[in-house]
Amino acid sequence: MNQEIKTQWIKALRSGKYSQTTETLQDSTGFCCLGVLCDVIDPTGWNENSHRGSTEYPSSEILVHAEIYEGGSPSEGVVGQLADMNDEQQFTFLQIADWVEENL
Repeated sequence: MNQEIKTQWIKALRSGKYSQTTETLQDSTGFCCLGVLCDVIDPTGWNENSHRGSTEYPSSEILVHAEIYEGGSPSEGVVGQLADMNDEQQFTFLQIADWVEENL
């Protein structure tokens, strides 16, 4: 993973600025951990026709930029694991930040 983005992402996850949601990158209640990543990488690039509130996974461009794209479906590999932690296992952003810091 790109170390500069990793540092910014961990800081954002720990900041308390973001409310957490599930099953989508961002909605009216908050962001998932991957939505926070998108916001860190491109805070002004979100709109109704791109990422915000429209999908569960970041675009391949975001994943390539973050250097966590593993090819294939985003639901596989580390991206799928992060989505599962956020959505199914209900890890908090603080727990996800700790995992990212230790594993990526």
